[in-house]
Amino acid sequence: MRASADPRHPGPSLPATYLRGRRTGWAAAPPEVQVFVQGQLGQDVLRCEDRVGGMSTGVAAVVHGSTRSLFVKAIAHDDNPVGHELYRREAAVAARLPALPHVPAFVAEADVPTRGGRWAVIVQEAVDGDPVRHPWSRADVVDVLDAWQGVAPVLHTTSWDVSAEVGAFLRGWRAVHDDPDDLWSELLRPWRTRLEEMDAHVDGSALHPPVLGHLDLRADNVLRDDRGGVWFLDWAHPGSTAPWTDPAVLLADVVASGGDRLDGGEVDVSGLWRTHPVAGGVDVELMRAVVVGLAAALHQRSRQPDLPGLPHRRSWTRAMAAGLRPFLLRHR
Repeated sequence: MRASADPRHPGPSLPATYLRGRRTGWAAAPPEVQVFVQGQLGQDVLRCEDRVGGMSTGVAAVVHGSTRSLFVKAIAHDDNPVGHELYRREAAVAARLPALPHVPAFVAEADVPTRGGRWAVIVQEAVDGDPVRHPWSRADVVDVLDAWQGVAPVLHTTSWDVSAEVGAFLRGWRAVHDDPDDLWSELLRPWRTRLEEMDAHVDGSALHPPVLGHLDLRADNVLRDDRGGVWFLDWAHPGSTAPWTDPAVLLADVVASGGDRLDGGEVDVSGLWRTHPVAGGVDVELMRAVVVGLAAALHQRSRQPDLPGLPHRRSWTRAMAAGLRPFLLRHR
C-alpha cells in the first residue's frame, strides 16, 4: 500500500462513528512549508499522497522521494489557532519520547513563518499500513491493547506536568444529568455514584497516580502495518491522567463502533477489561463510567452549534453518542 504514518484512508462505506473531515491538500501548503519538508526528506519530492480523516482540517500527506518517504502534518495558526496549538503540543511529545516500536519515528517539527502567517509542521517517518476499521474486530482490539502494554511503561516513566484534564471534558455528564429538558437526564441518574467515583480518579489520584497519556486512542489514530504490527498516531492531546484512562477510551471507541458482543460485534468489552493485563486489575466499573461519561459529554456537545471550519465534528459526536447509548442502558 501507501507508505503512510497516518491512518487516513476512510472510504464512503465507513460508519459515521469513524472520524474524518476535509483536509487541506499538500499542493495548497505554502511554499515555505514545502521547502522545509523537502529539506527533511533530503531529496526532491517526486510525488505525494494526501490523507483524509481525523478532526483536523490541516495538511496530512505522505511525501515520497526516490529512496525515502515521510509523513507530514501541517496547519496554519490564523486558520485554526486551536489546531495549531494542538500540533505544537504533539510535537513536544514526539520530541521527548524515546524511540518506541509502536510509534512512528519523529523526524522534525517547526513553526514555519510564511507570507500568510505561521504554520505548525510535524514530520515523521512514514509507515506502510492501513487504519483499524469500524466496527472493531476482536483480533484488532487484542493486538492494539497488547501493543499499548508495550508503550505504556515508557509513557508512565516520562515526566509530564500538564494535566490532560480528561475529567473536565467528561464532566459534561453533569450538565446533562441536571438538565430536566434533556432526555438523557433520566438515563444518567443510576450512573451518578459511579461517574462521581470516576471523576475523582480519572485525572490521577493517590490511588491511581497520574502518568503521561495519549488520550485520543480511536480507530483512526491506530495503524496496522503489512506485518500485522500496531502503530499509535496523532499525539495531539497528551497530558497526565490515570494509567487506565487510555485503554478505557479505546474501549469506548470499540463500543461506539458496534464492536461490543452485546451489540452484535466480536468483542466482550467488559470481559476483556477484566482479563487483559493492560487494565491492571482496575474495577470494570471505572472503565464503564469512562464510556458512559464520554457518551454523555459527546451527547452534550452534539446539541451545540457547528464549529466554524469543523462541520463534521457535530455529526461525529452525535453518531458516537448514539453508538454508546446502548452500553449506558444495559449496564445501569
